[in-house]
Amino acid sequence: FDILKKFPVKGDFLTVSQRVYKNSSSLYLNLMTEFGAKKGFETIEIRVQKESVAKAPLSVEMLFAYLDLVAGPHNLYHRDYVSKIIAPLVHNVFYYMSNIPDEELRNVNREKLESALVKIEQLMRRVNTAKTKGEQAIKLKIGVSLSLLRADQLEKRIQAIRLIAETCKTAKANQEMFSQAFGPTANDRAIFSTTLHVTQILREIYGNKS
Repeated sequence: FDILKKFPVKGDFLTVSQRVYKNSSSLYLNLMTEFGAKKGFETIEIRVQKESVAKAPLSVEMLFAYLDLVAGPHNLYHRDYVSKIIAPLVHNVFYYMSNIPDEELRNVNREKLESALVKIEQLMRRVNTAKTKGEQAIKLKIGVSLSLLRADQLEKRIQAIRLIAETCKTAKANQEMFSQAFGPTANDRAIFSTTLHVTQILREIYGNKS
């Protein structure tokens, strides 16, 4: 049941755009706007900063819970809010996911991880340009894979290799798409290798002599 109220609740600035989508609940829009006005999203952004995590460790389960909340209205955020809150939040989540603490690696559930990656990519679409969002998504997945390769459990390492294989396919498809759209570049192969951190991946799998 949708309670119709005039949109929006106002804070320092709008949390969500006034472009109300056809299937959007006005109650949901008001709740998200009020949550932002009470600095709920800002509090989450501060909590995921690497300085905050260094002082008070953040569990991967808690990070995933934050992502569920923040990514829900990703299409509705006002662009000013994206610049002020969502962009730095994505940056810090990116850093955390690429450096998952060793004690948290055992808690990384495959299904939840895949869901979290989708949510981060949804937020990235609001932050990055069309040309860079694909590259950033690839870097994120490779960063997560490198974290998983450090795990003691064989299951996690296998999961990392599968993710790397999937990401390589995506990277190749993106490379071909960008070459068609923007023209081939002389250093395509170098960009491809750099983005995928090939040397670092090989060292994690085979050791420093690789």
